[in-house]
Amino acid sequence: MDRSSRSFAALAGWSFIPDPADKYIHAASQTTRMRRRPAWEKPDPLTMPSAPGAHTAAVHDEALRDRLNARLGITSDQRGA
Repeated sequence: MDRSSRSFAALAGWSFIPDPADKYIHAASQTTRMRRRPAWEKPDPLTMPSAPGAHTAAVHDEALRDRLNARLGITSDQRGA
């Protein structure tokens, strides 16, 4: 449940792990009218299946990933889906 850990970021599908400065800047830039998704929650373009240099050989078992996310308490809105 540590949102600064590499495993949480990998399971949530984040492109990088934000440090506190990233989080503060993002929070300060939010307005009541415009809510943007943080940059770290956007998927990494190099690991997306449609990317030209993506590793398509690695097959992920989505059922196992969903079970692990449920066990760790990671919801779909935290994964950016």
